[in-house]
Amino acid sequence: NTSAAVANLTAEVFKKKVGKIMSINNVSIVSPASVEKSPVSPRKALNLLAGLVVGLLLGIGLAFIREITDTTVTSEDYLTDTLGLTALGIVNEIDQSDVKKRVFSKQKLYGNSPRRV
Repeated sequence: NTSAAVANLTAEVFKKKVGKIMSINNVSIVSPASVEKSPVSPRKALNLLAGLVVGLLLGIGLAFIREITDTTVTSEDYLTDTLGLTALGIVNEIDQSDVKKRVFSKQKLYGNSPRRV
């Protein structure tokens, strides 16, 4: 409501001043400013939906790119069948809780140092 009043007052003042400055008398206001019944922006539902769609597409795209650029060897079959290499050994999956127990325990994680005889 206030913004429409300010715009209309500005137009009236401009109409009077421009006539004097430019020496013309045919300046008129085409249409006065009016207040919209519903706000033009922001459209919360549309913005939420657009954000959801864009976020979903970005997430899927990043997951796809990460999968394509992953060069980790995950199976022995890939080494032997695809690459024709011989597997020298396999490292089993390490349980994180077991690692924490060993790190924070008082037991030594290493053996005795080599001794000379």
